[in-house]
This record gives sequence, C-alpha cells and structure tokens, in this order.
Amino acid sequence: MKREDEGGKRPLHVCFFGTYRANYVRNQVMIQGLRENGAIVTECHAPLWHSVADRVEQAGGGWKHPRFWLRVVRAYWALLRTHHKAPPYDIMLVGYPGQFDVYLGRLLSWWRRRPMALDILMSLHLIAEERGLTKKSPFTGKLIFFLEKYGLKLPDLLIADTPEYRTYYSEKYKL
Repeated sequence: MKREDEGGKRPLHVCFFGTYRANYVRNQVMIQGLRENGAIVTECHAPLWHSVADRVEQAGGGWKHPRFWLRVVRAYWALLRTHHKAPPYDIMLVGYPGQFDVYLGRLLSWWRRRPMALDILMSLHLIAEERGLTKKSPFTGKLIFFLEKYGLKLPDLLIADTPEYRTYYSEKYKL
C-alpha cells in the first residue's frame, strides 16, 4: 500500500477511528492486514460499549438514561482529543460498529480534508430487528434506522464484505 509522493514512495497513513470494539476480530484483522501491507495505522479509539449485552441493553431503551449520554460525551471527547494529536493521514477508516461514529468522523475528516471509509460489516438495524428490539421499542427501531440510513451516506467509501450485503444496503437505504 504505497503511495506516490513527488517521485518517491511513501506508505499509506490510515486513521482507524471510532468507538469500535477493539477486541473484535474483524477490527483486529483490518488493522493487522493494513499494517502487514505496509500501511501506517494510527488508532483513534475510545471505548463506549462495555459488551455486546451492554449494546443490546442501550438499544432496548437504556439510551434514554442520562448516564448513557454521559458515556457518549466522554467517549467522543476522548476521540476528539486523540484525533487532534493524531499525525497526518491519507484516509480515515471507521471501525465496526461505526454507523454512529461516522457523524463525528465525517466532521473531523472534512476538517483535515481527507476521505473517510466505513467498515459496515453488519446492519445495526437488522441486528435490532433480529433480536426483537424494534418490536419492543418501535421508536428506538425507527431511530436506529434513521441514524444508520443517513450515517451510511456520509463516508466516501463503504466496505461491505459480501455482494449480498452490498445489495442489501443499496436496496434498504437507497445508496
């Protein structure tokens, strides 16, 4: 992953960004794969989610509590600080799950005039449907759908791991 730089070559610089699950294999493989192919990866990460169960609890209504929003503010403040200290990069890659992080990521990547990509992997709305969360709380289901739909329009590039998922996102969200 070399880039032309005034006649010479330099490695691709990637800002791996978000509240992504740092221990999730998909994110580890993406970071390791980039590094093994010569990219320099700077991780701009702040934990937000304690576990999968925590995400399900928040999606099931816990997001309405001020305690959760304090966590969001702290995580995004940490991301702002980390991004401010990050060296120059060629592209921002938002890790999975990053459907909500793209809103902040888009602002920061525009600020640096750099493109942004999102590793979409799975639809958060589809997961919420499969777990019955959209029936339990229709408002939360609609909110997740809205945030995901418009969040998927912000990146310059979406990374979907199968043609079926690419078709799914294109049809469901009119991408």
